Amino acid sequence: MPRAGGHEDHYREKRRQALQWFAAHCDWLQEDAPIPRELAEGLVRSSAWWIDHPSGPVEAPGDANHVTRGPYGWRIYSGNSFEISLFIKSARRLIRDAYDAAIRDRPIPPGRLKEDIAIHGVRCVSDYQDNLYRFYGSLEWIPCGNHAIDTFQAAQYLIDQSRYAKAVAYKPRLRRQADATADQKRDSDAPERVADPSPSTPQPRRRARRKKKNRSAPQLTDEQRQWVNARLTHLQARFGSLSQQETNELTDLLTRLAPLTHSEDLTTQQRQRLTLLKGAVVAYAQRMEAKRRGDEAPAAPPKR
Repeated sequence: MPRAGGHEDHYREKRRQALQWFAAHCDWLQEDAPIPRELAEGLVRSSAWWIDHPSGPVEAPGDANHVTRGPYGWRIYSGNSFEISLFIKSARRLIRDAYDAAIRDRPIPPGRLKEDIAIHGVRCVSDYQDNLYRFYGSLEWIPCGNHAIDTFQAAQYLIDQSRYAKAVAYKPRLRRQADATADQKRDSDAPERVADPSPSTPQPRRRARRKKKNRSAPQLTDEQRQWVNARLTHLQARFGSLSQQETNELTDLLTRLAPLTHSEDLTTQQRQRLTLLKGAVVAYAQRMEAKRRGDEAPAAPPKR
């Protein structure tokens, strides 16, 4: 049942106030704010995996004890290092944009925001000389030696700490008209009371093998499916054959890329996503070529 005009305006205004309050009271979300060590450690604690454990991949929250400083800020692992601060700064921009969109009554679904944050992980890895890779890893895994970062878990952690999902789900209490009129003079400018936005302390989790989550891929049109199949056929001809793992990972990348390549009206964020995905496909093909030449290449994502 639609709300009456006056109540609707009151509801929208209170909701905007709450969203602005949430965004303003998350310290690390502010532009040019320093990245707290506690946030970097929490990200690793929530997303690190030991991928060659004798019993299979297990969560490795203890990796958070080895977060160090480097030329780009906080980082984890040596050799190939995951640059935590770069990942958080990319996420910060996307979360701030999401808050701004929500304040304009055009909220971005938290699930979509998580994926947009996660794909930036491929640009947040440096080599042993501190040079950043153009692209490294995959959409879901950033392998560094025998450990890895699950980018979707890392993205979810930052969304949780920003309280974005909680903020967009917040619904102000609709007061009766008589109550609203009586209180108007007293607290017309007071924001609706909202929950404490301070970062929550993640609870310890038991190390255990888990099944890969079913992360939904976009639904394709017939034209888009034909485009994906044509690209796979071209890559099979180029490399002679593809392993099952290569086929699965390339199909996943191309399936996410297809809707963007067939759209004529992309937003700025969608164009950035298109560039990242195209680069990820090129980087994957380059690793396949290096592997067939016998050159050293980054480790493949772990199987879950």
